[in-house]
Amino acid sequence: MKKVVISAADYAMTESITDGCIRAIRSGILMDVGLMTNNYKYAKRAVEEVKKYPHVSIGMDINLVSGIPATEPEKIPSLVDADGVFVKSVVRSARRKNGETEQIRYEDAYLEAENQVKRFIGLVGDKPVYMNGHSYSDAESSRAVLDVCRKYDIPWCEVFEKQLDLKRPKEMWYRVPGLDGEGAAVDKVAFSSADIQKNIDVADFIIHDRCRILDNEYTLLRMHVGYADAELYEMSTFHDIRCRETSALCDPRVKEFFEKNQVEIINYAQFFAENPFRWEKGETE
Repeated sequence: MKKVVISAADYAMTESITDGCIRAIRSGILMDVGLMTNNYKYAKRAVEEVKKYPHVSIGMDINLVSGIPATEPEKIPSLVDADGVFVKSVVRSARRKNGETEQIRYEDAYLEAENQVKRFIGLVGDKPVYMNGHSYSDAESSRAVLDVCRKYDIPWCEVFEKQLDLKRPKEMWYRVPGLDGEGAAVDKVAFSSADIQKNIDVADFIIHDRCRILDNEYTLLRMHVGYADAELYEMSTFHDIRCRETSALCDPRVKEFFEKNQVEIINYAQFFAENPFRWEKGETE
């Protein structure tokens, strides 16, 4: 039997994302969320809501570029701006294009990542089932996050997906029709348009298996579920598409597609129970 892990990224980044994820859990087929803990107020409420649904596994999305940090800003100067909030990924990407390298200090990234993990454990009562990245990274921040994952024995996406052969689809719906043919790879400027995002039919993409789920033993659908509001527009270029993804997971045609093709929907905890993860020596080097 084919199996698919359906996971919602950015859980608790905004209240609107939390609300959309809960709808997709309650009325749809969502079985995993990647919790962000940098904003304590949002994370606390999000954990209270998701704990009502024990079939949902809770991983962690490490966030170093959106909103407020978990650490006092003065202790992590390379991560924050003059207002004490994270420097946005679009700003960092622009700096990278201008030739700036290693924008984030290892020590800052390590401290913030560890504080976010500690907050997760305090809120959830256990360590994350896994950890995933969010939006932007450079060599130093990646090394820091990887080291935190090793310290707390948390599976890190870039390691376990290769080790355990969990396939992400080569084609997803984050494309702009008309660019370089039949939907080019993401052009962030073009894709950020609400006119583009609100017209993407996510359900149709899944039920016609453009993700090629039926080709793999295990497939990961890492989705951006939620609702859109003004705060989300300020924080993310993924806004209206989240509403489309929420609706897709609540669409009976999508559930029917999986049932008809005998594809079992599982969460990350089930995946790791079937495919145990072990850190190997040298994977932080």
